[in-house]
Amino acid sequence: FMHGPAKHAGALYSFKLPQEDGGSMLGFELGLVQGWNNLQDPNHDPDVIANMRWRSADFRTWVDWENIYGNGAGDSFADCACGSPIPAGDKHQDLTRYDSFLTVSHVLDERNRVAVEFNYGYQEDAAFATFANERDGRWYGTDLNWYHQLAPKLMWNSRAEWFHTTAPVHVLMANIDPDTGIPDPSWGNFYGFTTNLAWTPVSNVRLRPELRYDIHNGSGRDAFGDGRKDSQLIGSFDVTFFF
Repeated sequence: FMHGPAKHAGALYSFKLPQEDGGSMLGFELGLVQGWNNLQDPNHDPDVIANMRWRSADFRTWVDWENIYGNGAGDSFADCACGSPIPAGDKHQDLTRYDSFLTVSHVLDERNRVAVEFNYGYQEDAAFATFANERDGRWYGTDLNWYHQLAPKLMWNSRAEWFHTTAPVHVLMANIDPDTGIPDPSWGNFYGFTTNLAWTPVSNVRLRPELRYDIHNGSGRDAFGDGRKDSQLIGSFDVTFFF
């Protein structure tokens, strides 16, 4: 359920603080970008990226704190079918959006790695917040990931996730009435449990069967089964080619 911008257009400056030989590494990143997943932000206000990255001396423990702050107005459902999935206002307004991710990962041994991620976000005057009698939208959550190597080309990966949204802003699971065009969304607590096997028979091909179980415990419409169920079990299989 946690997600953020996947693509940026802009400039990013990275720098690393001086370190002692054999010591840990600490670095920072600052950038200006064209909003979320846009080549040109419709509201013409650049967003600020500010990140911190730390690596232990043996590189077994990584800490990444990533942040993006800017005007979130009018950058959703743009003509290019890009932008953010968080609608708010129009491109002539100035509505604050902030999203932050903290990820800590650690290599336990040569076959096992764990990672925990925390997320907090805020959107001023979010479009669908009124369904929850709110003006702004806030979301936060965490997930725990375990990666286990079964064989040189076979990984077993599992994830447990909890996510909360105070209004139907970040998690949009809405049935749209075909006659009125009015959405009937869901919000509150979402839980997800995922496990998969990732087999890489050759270096540029990955085969991955996956099982996922989701639960919605909150307000609004039941999130699954076309509004009739508060949980779902999904199986999938994907083939990925790397170039």
